[in-house]
Amino acid sequence: MSGDVTIVSLDLLEQRLGYRFKDRRILERAMTHPSYANERRSRGKHNQRLEFLGDSVIGMIISSYLYEEKEFEDEGALTFNLSSMVCEPALANKARQLELGTFLRLGKGEDGQGGRERDSILCDAYEAMVAAIFVDGGYEVVRDVIANLHEKELGMIRKPKADSPNHKGQLQKVVQAKYNTQPHYKIVNAYGPEHDKIFVAEASLNGEIIGHGEGRSKKLAEQKAAENAYEEFGSSWGVE
Repeated sequence: MSGDVTIVSLDLLEQRLGYRFKDRRILERAMTHPSYANERRSRGKHNQRLEFLGDSVIGMIISSYLYEEKEFEDEGALTFNLSSMVCEPALANKARQLELGTFLRLGKGEDGQGGRERDSILCDAYEAMVAAIFVDGGYEVVRDVIANLHEKELGMIRKPKADSPNHKGQLQKVVQAKYNTQPHYKIVNAYGPEHDKIFVAEASLNGEIIGHGEGRSKKLAEQKAAENAYEEFGSSWGVE
């Protein structure tokens, strides 16, 4: 496909997004590569500015979701999760799922060189499209669209069910009842690459180590140490 984006094709894209633009021109701009604008000497009438904005919008929405759902993850783990979800190949794949390349206005040279399947062009178009939704519809609208488009990835990081055990809370409850004190936790080791560290925690009671645990964040390691202590000493404390 070369030449202008048609009204029909943009209708199809809106259907796939589940969003109808109030101002169709901003979507047209999002689907316009600089090579197309340069060939027509339409300086600035392409998607690069929207791409800049879309990169931040996607990062903000995914970061917010990670912050809300990954309550036991530290900054390093959150950053690693974020980068894997918003990197160029990941967003290019999202663009392919929408067949975004078929909606792009490309210059003849770029089109002839396979630009519609190039990761960098598809990623830029996806970011520009997200920015267009944000500008046209606002934050709540674009957040809903992102939630739908990234449903699989976001579903994999959702919080555990509400009835999942809080091991630190369980341990503290029985320790408080039996000894009128509370357990203490300490990170005693960490290993692995900087972006994927494993932390080792100890749980102690009155100076005595009662449990060990490992996790990809300090909080998760403490939870595992509490679980270990609870399972190890629960029966002796009269806990079933």
